[in-house]
Amino acid sequence: MITQSRLKELLTYNPSTGLFKWRSSGKGRYKDLSVGGVRKDGYCRIMIDGKRYLSHRLAFLYIDGEMPNGQVDHIDHNPTNNALSNLRAVTHQENNKNISLAKNNTSGFTGVSWNKKDKRWQAKVQINKKTIFVGGFVNAEEANDAIVAYRIRNGFHKNHGQGIR
Repeated sequence: MITQSRLKELLTYNPSTGLFKWRSSGKGRYKDLSVGGVRKDGYCRIMIDGKRYLSHRLAFLYIDGEMPNGQVDHIDHNPTNNALSNLRAVTHQENNKNISLAKNNTSGFTGVSWNKKDKRWQAKVQINKKTIFVGGFVNAEEANDAIVAYRIRNGFHKNHGQGIR
């Protein structure tokens, strides 16, 4: 496991841009060149001393001296944006309260779907593995307004359901 001192010996981190750069040139690295690559899932990783690390976790190590125990949430849903202001250490449950709109979503709103039987838009939210029916509505926008208000009252992040997953 990498330490903060080893990380700072090798790299610089700009909290405003979220970019890591090499401090010096060496085998396979060039001073002041941005470090790391992007995985298929969009997250950035950096190879240090033969081990791969996720950049967003290294940002915490660089600034705080330790990696978070839980997960790291990218507030804006962009896994390549590792600016410190876009990262927050969270539990798995908290991270699930800031998910993006699913790719297969047909209503355009997270938690809103068409109920064929009732011929109405329905709003549902899941909290602590329990699905809660918020209500049935004439149009998807009304269902979304109701579910957004419900989520905010129950501690979901304001970005929940925004963007594309």
